[in-house]
Amino acid sequence: MRILVTGAGGFVGSRLVPELAALGHDIIPTFHTKNTGGPVVDMTDQAAVELLVAAARPERAYHLAAQSS
Repeated sequence: MRILVTGAGGFVGSRLVPELAALGHDIIPTFHTKNTGGPVVDMTDQAAVELLVAAARPERAYHLAAQSS
């Protein structure tokens, strides 16, 4: 299954992505910084998010991106 994971570099996302990959899923992780090796997406930019979803065509999404405190 193609799964989009926003906030893949965060506390929950960084643990979820390897688990989903180990189950054989095709993971599309997103990040907010360029140092992570995946697509960088500003989740406050509606057009960017729409482009991401249109390009990735996920069957499921886990939206874990949030502002850190």
